[in-house]
Amino acid sequence: YNKKGDLLLNVPWGSEPVMSPNGKYLALRVAGQPTLTYFYNLNNGKYWKADKEYSIYSVSNTGQVKADTPMTDTPVTNIDLTIYIEK
Repeated sequence: YNKKGDLLLNVPWGSEPVMSPNGKYLALRVAGQPTLTYFYNLNNGKYWKADKEYSIYSVSNTGQVKADTPMTDTPVTNIDLTIYIEK
């Protein structure tokens, strides 16, 4: 909700949200079959539905996400959200 009480985003039950400290970016992993991962820019209303599942460790104020692909041996990777949801 914003300061006026308007609903901005309804987070589904069973999800794992991670927000940047400044509240601009939100990463949302939604459990299910398949598990989906969404990334939001809450300032401009844009989002990106990732093409694979991610476990999110952190989201920075500049849109840098530390994440990995669960159940694999892939190392933690950096995702630059400005590439996907700034324009």
